This record gives sequence, C-alpha cells and structure tokens, in this order.
Amino acid sequence: MMIRIKQLRAETILGVYAEERHALRPVIMNLDIIIDHSHAVISDELQDTIDYAIIEQTIVDSLKEQRFHLIETLAQHVAELAMGFAGVKSVTVEIDKPGALKYASSVSVVHTITI
Repeated sequence: MMIRIKQLRAETILGVYAEERHALRPVIMNLDIIIDHSHAVISDELQDTIDYAIIEQTIVDSLKEQRFHLIETLAQHVAELAMGFAGVKSVTVEIDKPGALKYASSVSVVHTITI
C-alpha cells in the first residue's frame, strides 16, 4: 500500500550561496511511502500501520534544526527519516525549492530509497 503525503511545507536552511545561509526558507515535499499493510487492513488499528502525522512532525521538526547546501542532500535526509519508521519498505521524496530559479516557480529533485 502507498501512503502519500502531499505538499508538506517546512522551513530549513538550504543553499550554497551566502545569502541563502542566513534565514530559513520554505521547501515543499511530496512523499510516497510504501508500507506493509497486511495487518492494518484486517485489524483496522493504527498500531498496525504508520502514523503519518508523526512522520509529518518528525520531518518538520528535523528540518528546522538542520542546514543543507544541496537539495539532493535534503532529499536523502527526508527519505532516511521516513525509512526509519517500522513497516516502511520504500520512500520516494520530491523536494521543491520555490524561488530558486529566475524563470521558473521552483526546482525539485526526486529521490527513492528501497529496502
């Protein structure tokens, strides 16, 4: 089963240029999380699946405390956070960096980790 978290907004330090290193900037994330759902569909109990509210808060809290030069490193970090939850088999993370380019609304990377 895939759980999708869409348009997750968080703030972090992201960028290689001096002017990017002084203030938190918004990033927008989409996560596709593949889980083993075999127990949850039978039991209908939260304890048999992942609590996506906890994943959301874990990511938002972590990004406030971290600093990244590259969006690629940020994507790896977010994917590793999600993979740390029991039952997660695969994570695909797309990270958007709004305002990074002059003629585009954002730039993004997509990164996948599978066990």
